[in-house]
Amino acid sequence: MGKETLTMKKQGSQSRLQVPNSKLVANQ
Repeated sequence: MGKETLTMKKQGSQSRLQVPNSKLVANQ
């Protein structure tokens, strides 16, 4: 359970960093 949640968090953070870069730039 703990390892799975950690991997999910890592994947989520990576996807958040990769995808919404355009959104972050647009907001700035």
